[in-house]
Amino acid sequence: MRALARAVKDNWPCLAVLLAGILLILLGVATRHSIAVDQYRIRGLPDESVKEPMARLESVIIALGFLLVLASLVTYRLHDRLSDILGRFLYPADDFYADKSPRRRAIDLFLISFLGLFLEMLVIRWLSAEFRLFAYLKNLPLLAAFMGLGIGFGLVRRRENLFPATLPLVALLCGLVTFGTRTLIFDLIRYPAEEEFIWDLSIRASLVGTIIFFGAVIYFFFLTVLIFVPFGQLTGRLMNKFAPLTGYTINILGSLFGIWAFSAMAFLSLPPLTWFLVALLLCLWFLRGRRYVLWGNVAVAGVCLTLLFLYRGDSLWSPYYKIDIDQLMLEGASADQGDVIWGHRIVVNHDYHQKALDLSPEFVDRYGSLSFDVETAQRAYDLPYDFIEPTDVLIVGAGAGNDVASALRYGALRVDAVEIDPLIADLGERLHPEMPYQSSRTNLIVDDARSFFEKNDRKYDLIVFGFLDSHTLLSSMSSVRLDNFVYTMECFEEAKSHLKDEGVVALTFSVAKKWIGARLRDMLATVFDSNPVAFEVGYDGGVTFIVGPGMDTTELTEEHRLQVLAAEKRLDFKGVAPPATDDWPYLYLREHTVPDVYWQVLLLLLILSVIVILMVFPESTNVHLHFFFLGCAFFLLETKSITEAALLFGSTWIVNSVVISAILLMILGANLFVSRFKPSDVRPFYVLLLCSLLLNYTVPLSTVLGQHFLLRGLISGFAMSLPLFFAGIIFAISLRKMRTVEVAFGSNLLGSVVGGMVEYASLIYGIRALYPIAAFAYVLSWLGLRRGTR
Repeated sequence: MRALARAVKDNWPCLAVLLAGILLILLGVATRHSIAVDQYRIRGLPDESVKEPMARLESVIIALGFLLVLASLVTYRLHDRLSDILGRFLYPADDFYADKSPRRRAIDLFLISFLGLFLEMLVIRWLSAEFRLFAYLKNLPLLAAFMGLGIGFGLVRRRENLFPATLPLVALLCGLVTFGTRTLIFDLIRYPAEEEFIWDLSIRASLVGTIIFFGAVIYFFFLTVLIFVPFGQLTGRLMNKFAPLTGYTINILGSLFGIWAFSAMAFLSLPPLTWFLVALLLCLWFLRGRRYVLWGNVAVAGVCLTLLFLYRGDSLWSPYYKIDIDQLMLEGASADQGDVIWGHRIVVNHDYHQKALDLSPEFVDRYGSLSFDVETAQRAYDLPYDFIEPTDVLIVGAGAGNDVASALRYGALRVDAVEIDPLIADLGERLHPEMPYQSSRTNLIVDDARSFFEKNDRKYDLIVFGFLDSHTLLSSMSSVRLDNFVYTMECFEEAKSHLKDEGVVALTFSVAKKWIGARLRDMLATVFDSNPVAFEVGYDGGVTFIVGPGMDTTELTEEHRLQVLAAEKRLDFKGVAPPATDDWPYLYLREHTVPDVYWQVLLLLLILSVIVILMVFPESTNVHLHFFFLGCAFFLLETKSITEAALLFGSTWIVNSVVISAILLMILGANLFVSRFKPSDVRPFYVLLLCSLLLNYTVPLSTVLGQHFLLRGLISGFAMSLPLFFAGIIFAISLRKMRTVEVAFGSNLLGSVVGGMVEYASLIYGIRALYPIAAFAYVLSWLGLRRGTR
């Protein structure tokens, strides 16, 4: 028995891989019969349309299972030989920088910090675009990156140099993501939750479907962890060449430039091939110490870039989405007539988003008979004008321009069209058949809807919320979606304040869940002191809510045409759902709760992470509680700052980049303060930190929304920066007292992972609750410092 136990202990990695392979084979056999019907018939797709990707998924799972079984057996048999080969590849970490000047060391520390942040944003952006689940679970790759960096800092003193493994791991990620998107396998992975709605992903999945979901999330999470472990190790080694505060300052500067570089690429709408080219070239720079390792990784980088080039497609990349465009055709009534171009279909992140359609009277009269969809779409966009003849129209979520074209057809003299995505607005200008954005009566504004409401004091006859829904999160640090602050009580109040005395709001939304319809109805009824009238428009699952002081419901009974419309299309949603507010802006969440899938994923990842760290990276268990809780609390403050900035200034990519940059600049300011004045006692700064948190909690920044834009920026910037500045000073004072930085930074990053998990508490208690949670974490960090606990 002792011999068996010893054998298991010595060979547990092989046994774990063998067990995983056997489980995958059994899962693959069960896949086709278990998930085909329940995951796709709900989408209205014929069974034939999913047979091919289903067969691919089954084959991939079984093949992967056999590969794992084979790998475990080969590793067991050739353990010594493989260890020798791996040891030569991950060569011992000689002191490459021993004879290098401080300037050269500083440059390389700057570059590795730049590269770490750049690659972090690259992985988050690319995964969220190519694998739809991560468009809504975007902070999981961020937490994986933090965990990898934290583990890497804990491995600074390990003999092996792990950085040569970086490019093969990145290439593996590229290959898997490219294969999953090209073969449509990613489309088979559903989001098994009913508490939260995610477009075309939320269903009641089978047991096998649920296992596949968790397996995919776990696999990509830990692959991302492994990618960033070498970055943490190399960053820690380079930082140890400097005084702690000096190395930290260089690290922050490199990270800052990494953010700016990636943001510039997003602004220029550059494709992933250019992102990876920059990242891979910088990775090769850090492998220059061993020629055979360098040239081997050059080959790997070449394969990776070739793969990205060959399968780049015709996609466009905006600051928010990967965008694909298809031409929409109407099949001709006869062979002689031929097909007719109706418009274009816009797909974002592999998900249908909107269309740019020709709904002009001439087109509908001539070709409307070819498809029932033509007249249905026209009626949907024209519905608000059955109740009002507007002169001034505001459209938020203008998209490619269908709502704008409808307003122009009905004689509006001025149409303000607000669209957050500059590339979608540009596509509307160039591709919409009716060319609505070319009209002299149209004023196109590329901005967030809330931001426009705050900046503009013009009043309108009609405000249209035009199928405004996002397919991504506001930020990788937040569980708030890009459009969440548009559908809150406060936003509807702002819309009401922009109406003329006889104005009307028309809100059209794809109500896939009845409780979402009930929530919107009740929120509008509360704000406007009258019940909105809801109509099923029959286009894209849309429901249009009409409400406002100019809405005369007697017309529904007096005008024959509206009588017919009310009789056929009017809806009455049953049930009650809690309203969405700026503090709890979760339109797609049924109630104040953390969906089961969220906490199950987080709990599973936490358990597996502890197991992996204990068994594979035991050095990383040397955790300093003071720095751990500082990282946890600071992540919560970052999240709160980004969310508040989105509310105050708009949910645009520019605002996100500016806020993250400002946070890093605040850290730099704290470093400079500590370097200049050399404070040694953290207690006064803990008092100031807790007081600033109390101030932000008791006086919410939403109170300055009515102020002038510049004044709002000054007040909110000062209020948000105070706790970040004091927290930065505490970290800098504590770091200056450390002999080496790896334990401090490793603990801090692992604490950030826990902070990212705790952030989901805002789904229950609201965003403002992050302040007292952060304050509690800071108290724990102070206790950890007092006890000197590790």
